[in-house]
Amino acid sequence: MNAQVRPLYCDGCGLPAIASHLRRRYERLEWATKFRPIHIQVLLLNDAPPPLIEDFFYRPGTADGERSGYHRIFFEELMAAAGISLNQVDTEAEALAKFQQHGFFLADICECPMEEIASAAGESSKLFVRPAHIRKFAPIVLKRIEHSYKPKRIVPIGADSGEVVPALQQAGMADRLVLEDGRPIFDPYLGDPAGSAEFATSLGHRIEKALAAIR
Repeated sequence: MNAQVRPLYCDGCGLPAIASHLRRRYERLEWATKFRPIHIQVLLLNDAPPPLIEDFFYRPGTADGERSGYHRIFFEELMAAAGISLNQVDTEAEALAKFQQHGFFLADICECPMEEIASAAGESSKLFVRPAHIRKFAPIVLKRIEHSYKPKRIVPIGADSGEVVPALQQAGMADRLVLEDGRPIFDPYLGDPAGSAEFATSLGHRIEKALAAIR
């Protein structure tokens, strides 16, 4: 009798280890590792990566407009938070190298796209609650911060990144957290330049301002 083969699971999200899913995860890890600072000064904590690899923050675009609109603006805003103007660099790879030199690193709480997780839920997808799923990763994020990232500052920037803030505070990291009125620095109008300008929600400027206030 053949021994029952145990299924493998992705350690980034807990999904069954489908080859295509793992391939995309390894590609994201490879890009992020390439641009990770030796000493992380500012850890930007996002919810999850985008579903398209072309939109992944650490994958340099090879042509103008390769990133979709929202993710292009997201890239520009995080560069601005680190004091980097895209007008002063020739390529996205050069911008990412400067981002690295400035000690900035973007990490995702859940390291796989939420869209893939919800899709894998199948019939149960109606029960998929994004904030609750993000909250499940709090213990994993704590371990990464304590044993791997070891940042000087932690800036939650995702829409649901606040779900892990209580766990970070209880773990003694409150003095490293950079919040805005006790909440993550999140731009609800990201991707809508007119709305962002009207309501002064510019993500990059607010991150830069919050960091300057405590340095």
